[in-house]
Amino acid sequence: MDIKMKQAQLISYLLNRGDPSILPHYPEVNVNDPIEVKRHFPEILRRHADDGFVIIGDCYDMYLAGDCEDYSTYLGIDVNRIVYDKVRSARQVLRVGDVGCGNPKMLKELKEEYGKDIEVVGFDLISLSHHDSLDLFVEGDFEKSLDPGLVNTFDLIFSCNTFRYLATRFSDAYSNVKRLFRTNDSLGFVNYSNYRGATRTDELSAITSFVARNQSLVVNSSGCMRIRSDSPDNPLEYLKKHGAFDL
Repeated sequence: MDIKMKQAQLISYLLNRGDPSILPHYPEVNVNDPIEVKRHFPEILRRHADDGFVIIGDCYDMYLAGDCEDYSTYLGIDVNRIVYDKVRSARQVLRVGDVGCGNPKMLKELKEEYGKDIEVVGFDLISLSHHDSLDLFVEGDFEKSLDPGLVNTFDLIFSCNTFRYLATRFSDAYSNVKRLFRTNDSLGFVNYSNYRGATRTDELSAITSFVARNQSLVVNSSGCMRIRSDSPDNPLEYLKKHGAFDL
């Protein structure tokens, strides 16, 4: 099957959420077991970084090659506008990271658009040739300790459809996003849901349009959390305490 045919099938599936059998499918992956997902993911990424889209478990969509438009759609934000505004106000080269970058099309697009004004950094479990064009690629488990040289060096962090697979998505991984921030003006945009079959018992899947009074924690209607340096240490507990939802 050539690339154009794959793309046509992918577009058809995304538009209609039809029969997933037209896409690569890994039903054996237990999506509720972060360790198992991590065990399978390197091979999935190696095989399908160019295809861009697979199904794991019964119905979980795993998109491996999202561009700026895809990120904007999934996160419910305007990625290009956010980066543009930051570049305009930056006093130094803007550093932008993507946690779970996969085939890092989004970062490549930003680099092509802003050139020397930004530095793009990808994070993922394995290194591919796709990462060679990035300014920096960080290979490893984002839930573990960060390289001290990365701490307090980022202006923007994005993560699209990655944190839902992490065991420490509301603790260590979340805290690592905040640890990367360079200044009090640094921002992170992370989503936790956006998969088919999500129910109200899934953490954050039922949270939409939550805004803390001081703006320190915002969850938009797409389930994307905006993280600031002053965001609460445990967002899940904060949301529960403030009546955002019931588990």
